[in-house]
Amino acid sequence: MPTLIPALPLPPLPIASASGEAKGLLALQALPDDYRIYHRKTWYSFDGGVREGEADLLLLHPELGMLVLEVKGGRVAFDGRTGTWTSTDRGGAVHEIKDPFLQAQRNVKALAAKTAELRVEGQAMPEFVHGHAVVFPDCDFPAGVEAVSAPRTLVLDAGDLAGDVEARVEALFRAWGEGRAAEKLTKKWVKRLGQHVLAPHFSLTLTLGSALGWEEKALALLHEEQDVCLDFLDLNPRALVRGGAGTGKTVVAVERARRLAAAGKGVLLLCFNRPLAHHLRSACGSWEGLAGRVWAGSYHELAKELCERAGVAWSEPPDDLSDATRDFWNETSGLLLLEAAAKLGEEWDALVVDEAQDFPTPWWGVLAELMREGAAAPAALFADPDQDLWERGSAFPSGLPVFPLRTNCRNTTAIAEFLGTLVEKPEGARPRVSPWAVRGEEPKVVRWKDAAEERAKAGELVAQLLLKENVALDRVAIVGMRRLVKSCLAGKQELAGFPVAAIGDDGTAGSPGALRYATPHRFKGLEADVVLLLDVDGSEWAMKPRNLYVAASRARLRLHVFARNGVELPGRG
Repeated sequence: MPTLIPALPLPPLPIASASGEAKGLLALQALPDDYRIYHRKTWYSFDGGVREGEADLLLLHPELGMLVLEVKGGRVAFDGRTGTWTSTDRGGAVHEIKDPFLQAQRNVKALAAKTAELRVEGQAMPEFVHGHAVVFPDCDFPAGVEAVSAPRTLVLDAGDLAGDVEARVEALFRAWGEGRAAEKLTKKWVKRLGQHVLAPHFSLTLTLGSALGWEEKALALLHEEQDVCLDFLDLNPRALVRGGAGTGKTVVAVERARRLAAAGKGVLLLCFNRPLAHHLRSACGSWEGLAGRVWAGSYHELAKELCERAGVAWSEPPDDLSDATRDFWNETSGLLLLEAAAKLGEEWDALVVDEAQDFPTPWWGVLAELMREGAAAPAALFADPDQDLWERGSAFPSGLPVFPLRTNCRNTTAIAEFLGTLVEKPEGARPRVSPWAVRGEEPKVVRWKDAAEERAKAGELVAQLLLKENVALDRVAIVGMRRLVKSCLAGKQELAGFPVAAIGDDGTAGSPGALRYATPHRFKGLEADVVLLLDVDGSEWAMKPRNLYVAASRARLRLHVFARNGVELPGRG
């Protein structure tokens, strides 16, 4: 008995009232085991536009080839003068039907073209016999009728089905194979056709790469509160905007600077760390017609640039934690900035500062001296006290009205809720999560006992993300509680074959194909779709709530926290 795909029970007896296709299937059960019979096989073709069709029956045989059968039940008639085909049902109703020979011809050509495209393990399909025929299960087709468009040779009628159907099917294969230099299909290719073309098995899943794209799109819609904030700043030229991680402070700061520049004002757009400064410059660089109206960068980049232009000596101290180094960056740099600005006659109309909590209090006086209107100049300061990693406790200029950005539109709901466990806030001051935000995947805690195990588990995750889940390299960032040379990757700065490099001032790894690595201080103000938070080892530094909060909040869509065995995370244990 042949293999029927998909499998169906045999039609019940008596079969007189069964459909034409059911009658054909019952008769074809007499074929040998080597046959495979596919029924109601739909197909699509995209050559010159979308085309579709359905073959009633398709026979495959390893020695003979492929035969496509079009079944027409009822009493069938053909009027050669008009080219009209009709079928009369059991109730006597006459229905016009499509030309069955043309249908069979169209189906076999489309299916043969599909099979010819198949390549498996570098091997192409053999050029096997393929043809078509028409089945009339309720009619006897008169012998000797060989119309050019409806030849008896290509027909299986009621008599054929009731007789030696195997011999009749073999005759059809011989008719199509005669005079052709064809090869045997073989059992191997019959199986491959089924697996890859006619009846493949597959399971549709959502790769993480696609899931991240969808979640990113959903989060991009949550900007209403930011629009209200911009309206507030139009009404209050000097204001402080307070907002937790992910509330869109940087987005609003950049747009505020753009609007001021579009109104004809010269704008200082500042921040503290250099990777964020690079991001601000890149954002401003896309504005047409506003070139030269906005200076964007870090406070110290501004001081250095003006000193170099004014000929004021700028000598950076060594990168250490000495008092002299701290005094230079916190105090001397500002004095040099004032001297250079005075020599150059540089003044600006408005000030916008992102991550303003990073600015020591004396800097506000320095920046006021750079404004044409001094301390009365338009100023928009954006701050999150919970991200004051240097614990400066900056006192902002007095009298500034405050706008609270409260809705997290960077992180998924799951990550936003996790952040809420890291920093304690009174009920009324907790960040909100929009009901329209995507839930996303819960942050995952990966446990490790030593650096080698942490590195191995991080490598496994990177391999899963980049090699199996189709996540792009630039969507992933590693945020470590220690500098790279002191981290679990020290001495072996790679994961799953991908090099790991500390980010440069532009926020990238600096070398093609490398994963970017940064500490919370260095990565503050930036973000990544997927963050691996390493070296949560229980030390005082690693467990500071602000450090954890800043580090974890960089993850927009997925967060993986690598914590030592036994270390309790705030709010999670």
